[in-house]
Amino acid sequence: MIHRQHRIVITVLVASKITNGYGFIFGGQGLNFQKTFNPVLEQHAASLEGTTLPIRLAVGGRDAHDESARHLLDGLTLDLSCERLDKKSKQPRVSLPGADGPRPFCSSGPLAFDIAQDASLVDLTGRHNANFKNGCWEVNWREHAYAGYFVCGFDVPQEVKRNDACLIPPGRVYISFPIWEKDVLLEKRIIQKEQDVVISKLEQEREDALKFMEQDSDNLLLMALHFRNAAAAQEKIDFSTKVSGVPMSDYDVVEVGKDGELMLCVQGTVWTKDNSIGRMLSGQTEHVLLGHATLRPAT
Repeated sequence: MIHRQHRIVITVLVASKITNGYGFIFGGQGLNFQKTFNPVLEQHAASLEGTTLPIRLAVGGRDAHDESARHLLDGLTLDLSCERLDKKSKQPRVSLPGADGPRPFCSSGPLAFDIAQDASLVDLTGRHNANFKNGCWEVNWREHAYAGYFVCGFDVPQEVKRNDACLIPPGRVYISFPIWEKDVLLEKRIIQKEQDVVISKLEQEREDALKFMEQDSDNLLLMALHFRNAAAAQEKIDFSTKVSGVPMSDYDVVEVGKDGELMLCVQGTVWTKDNSIGRMLSGQTEHVLLGHATLRPAT
């Protein structure tokens, strides 16, 4: 009997490629996804180095959507740095929604800032600081989105109270502002103005058709014709391409960055995350709105 020995040589192909911020390596161990940060956003973040942001917070109340129930936390001033706070950094920091979330390739990565002045409030017992700690910031920008978000986060060791009202609960707190590239914002403003003209014309056509319906109410054929015209105008409005969330006034944005190539919206939001089981079972989102933030004019 002849014994034949077959030697099988398995060649493992190793490939490496970076696509949309993901690096993948295929070898004997299968797929290994290595998350990386977006280098373009790192450039945007680098241009913000040295920027000072004076921020006023309006938070608290039974309903965060009710502006009349909010209380002011004033004086918060941040000096942005480009010191990277990666895993090798010994400086403690709060987790960020982009850099530490499921899509870090949409983030510039966590960066440091100095709290030049803490947020404070005044109640019946005097002035109190919010005592924000372990702060850091990032720029988040999803692929193909025409605007991104500047996000800064803090740890709040104790709840911030004004008399008996809780304004900010203990835990992680985030402040976010929409951010635009200047040339993209100018382009979207032009498109928005053109769309506003078209929609205004269609709305007038709809109102005219409805008015004619009332005038010709004794003629069913004409009423049907005018109704069709009104419905056609409304359909064009519904299916028209809309650019939403575009700050149309220069008072709504401030130039930031070394060459003023970025525009930061002056109105933002203050929010936290609640990952409690009760909130998940009720079908509510983990993001909880606490109030809004406003960039104050530099003094």
